[in-house]
Amino acid sequence: MLLTMTLGLTGAPVFAQQNIGNLLVRNKYKGDQYFLDLYYKKAISYYQLALKKDTNRDALRLKIGDSYRLLNDYTSAESWYGQVLEANPDDADPIYKYHYANALMAAGKYDEARGWFEAYRLEVPEDSRAQRKIDGLNNLPIYFLDSGIVKIMPLPLDTSFSEMAPVAYKGGLVFLSARIQYSLVDHDILRKEDLYDLYYVPGDSSTGWGLTVPFDKVLNTPFHEGPVSFYTGEDKLLLTRSNYLNGRQTVSVDGKTRLQLYTAVKTGDIWANIQPLELNDPNFSFAHPALNSSNDTLFFVSDMSGGYGGTDIYMSIFSKNWSEPVNMGPAINTEGNELFPCYVSDRLFFASDGHDGLGGLDIYKAALEGGRVRYVTNLGYPVNSPMDDFSYTIDPITKAGFFTSNREDGKGSDDIYSFVQKAQVLQGIAIQEQDRSPLAGVQINLVKDGLMFATYVTGADGTFRLYLPLSSDFKITARKDEHSLRTNLQLTTRSSRVDIDTLLIEMFKHDFFARGLVYDSETQETMHNVRLIIKDKSTGQADTVLTDINGRYSFIIEPGKNYVIRADKERFSIDSVQINTFAISKGVIINDFVLDEEYLGKESIFFAYDKYDLRTEDLPVLQKVMNILKRYPNDWLIIGAHADSRGTKEYNQELSEKRANAVVEYFISNGVSGDKIIARGFGEGLILNRCADGVNCREEDHSKNRRAEITVEEKLPEEDTESIK
Repeated sequence: MLLTMTLGLTGAPVFAQQNIGNLLVRNKYKGDQYFLDLYYKKAISYYQLALKKDTNRDALRLKIGDSYRLLNDYTSAESWYGQVLEANPDDADPIYKYHYANALMAAGKYDEARGWFEAYRLEVPEDSRAQRKIDGLNNLPIYFLDSGIVKIMPLPLDTSFSEMAPVAYKGGLVFLSARIQYSLVDHDILRKEDLYDLYYVPGDSSTGWGLTVPFDKVLNTPFHEGPVSFYTGEDKLLLTRSNYLNGRQTVSVDGKTRLQLYTAVKTGDIWANIQPLELNDPNFSFAHPALNSSNDTLFFVSDMSGGYGGTDIYMSIFSKNWSEPVNMGPAINTEGNELFPCYVSDRLFFASDGHDGLGGLDIYKAALEGGRVRYVTNLGYPVNSPMDDFSYTIDPITKAGFFTSNREDGKGSDDIYSFVQKAQVLQGIAIQEQDRSPLAGVQINLVKDGLMFATYVTGADGTFRLYLPLSSDFKITARKDEHSLRTNLQLTTRSSRVDIDTLLIEMFKHDFFARGLVYDSETQETMHNVRLIIKDKSTGQADTVLTDINGRYSFIIEPGKNYVIRADKERFSIDSVQINTFAISKGVIINDFVLDEEYLGKESIFFAYDKYDLRTEDLPVLQKVMNILKRYPNDWLIIGAHADSRGTKEYNQELSEKRANAVVEYFISNGVSGDKIIARGFGEGLILNRCADGVNCREEDHSKNRRAEITVEEKLPEEDTESIK
């Protein structure tokens, strides 16, 4: 890209008049004349001739460096600036330290560039550009954060000439190119890089591109045209062109032809009624038009007086006529050059060499609200590079678009690249609602289609960053101890917004809790990983936590509520408590839970003498076992029945087996699968006390041996496995 063109300082220049006397002046003077008329290549050739004889060689080297810089040949500019500044840094104007630092950045020599920016900042502290550049260099990794979500591709329409500033039009692109069209023009004299015309190519990156043709023979002239912005409907446009109309060229007070804005209307296949915009002033350049979707807001570039730097971006509102231009202010405009605005759904994209970045011109995004700038961010790599990157445009639905760059892998001085954005970046910050301070340690959860899609825990500054697939809907939840998100947030990437604003997660800090400990009744020790569920009885909403390693639980509660809290752990009994908060609004309500292990010891029932039918008083014990089996239907029921020592061993064996079968029939009749029951009769073989054969015992002691012992086991005991075999 030829920077003099994009700055809009001249269209087709008025060449300095030459006479016999001028031909005899020394080469430096000739170089200066060509430089002033923006013929930088010619100027370089004469400066180099003068360098062979001129004693003030540093001044010539700096002029050569300036010429290469303005031709955007940063490699050559670095070399010529370096010859002076590395040897005699204090002998040159401070601005050359800034120019040299920029050239070093374009070469990717960021550490060296930082030093020269710092030197310039110390000498010219009022120029904010140097500090911006230093800040950017100190935060270079930020520019590469999202590089993986953007894919860029060169276009086949690029040539060895310069192509730039594409805009969508009727199933294709209209763009600028410096390729030779007018054979009668001496391009060596008129600087072919400045002779941009409008071209059209049908197609797109997915289906392929057609044949490139000149856009319109009326709009294209032997002078400069473009960029262009189309009104909605594609039958009217705004055009940048040299101040040339109806065969007449208008010059400024300093004798130069500036760039101006024109409108044109299409009637049939012809673009006609070309009219200058009422905003124009022939003494300044007006260029790079961009319209909003309703065509009533115009953004453009100008070097008019009263701005912040070389070229600034301005805004004008249409109401019968275009309003007086308003400078977009210091959030966008710098002491450098801001160029190529593009407005898409509340986002103003533009190029700048005055903000922080990777080098040369970088592309930036400004979020606007009511015409005011909320923030400006660098688009980062790979859209931006150490070289010049500009004229960005994006489709808000497909998230695909185009931009221009003179990066090293191109075909010409400037080339058009297409890109596709594969995801959207969600940036956010979590704050405490009461004092608005950043909140660390907040778990941000992204839920898609009812499933956890991504999660992030905020750092010390409260920020988070997530990548969202396109054409999707999400719910966002957030958690932190003693804090809650009052309402879950909904988010979509199906809208026509280019991106998503920084998301604010406001966490309310609570001062009302239900807390306590959970104990094991047998060991009297606290229990971790016990599930506790609190349910709001009025709404039915429930929340679940697990006890921590110290057996503690904590719930956030609200005043004026009825709650039930249940403690539940597998293989243990359930415990619950009800609380209400009608009489208290803050503080801590403490409730501890004690859980009984359901598998400790055996449950026993007893039988009358010489009987095997079940007694009524034993039914609660059997029901307790049934409750356990309902919770764990795949567990094993183990039954062992016994008799006292009275009677023969054979009779007692048979009696114990009948007692075992009676218990089995009870459980089967209540729905327990017989395949999960192991039952045995042991006769009088396992007497619990001294009441064996021949011992005189009381009835009370004999009754303790007329029993059935029942256990529920998760796994089949080994001895029972053997008995089945």
